[in-house]
Amino acid sequence: MNMQPKRQVVIADDLRSIREQVTQWLTELDFDCCVADTGTAALQSVREKTPDLLVTDIDMPELSGLHLVYQMRTDTDSAIRRIPAIVMSSMDDDNVQHLAMQAGASAFVAKPLEKVSFQAAVRRSLDHPVDFDVASPQSWTYCQSNEVKPKSKTSPRLQRIIRTDFG
Repeated sequence: MNMQPKRQVVIADDLRSIREQVTQWLTELDFDCCVADTGTAALQSVREKTPDLLVTDIDMPELSGLHLVYQMRTDTDSAIRRIPAIVMSSMDDDNVQHLAMQAGASAFVAKPLEKVSFQAAVRRSLDHPVDFDVASPQSWTYCQSNEVKPKSKTSPRLQRIIRTDFG
């Protein structure tokens, strides 16, 4: 009998169907799941629970997934800075993955989600963690200084998120 405690994950997405799908897939990997429908609620859960993993959508009410991950990477608590974060998005924009990684994501997964690749991203993020102990505000400075150099035209949704979160 396995006596190890289940790993904890916070799942943040404003769409219930995505939260339910991700919860099902992570439960199969023996995670205990906590869900949030806003970025603010997810950040609060992360700070209260210090989970083993965060999975978040980018386009979220109150606080985008990019800002959520950035807040984690610049938190005063080093345990929170080290939590792997998987960012998901359905935005068809060449800049989305780049900005997610700049904000401190461990992995990026495009929607619509595919079970095998999603679970592989989870395993990679946990098996090969990136050390975010030294918080670097490069992504915020990068975006605030308007140095975002898109590979192609940035979508209106991503432009709105950048304006809202990055000033």
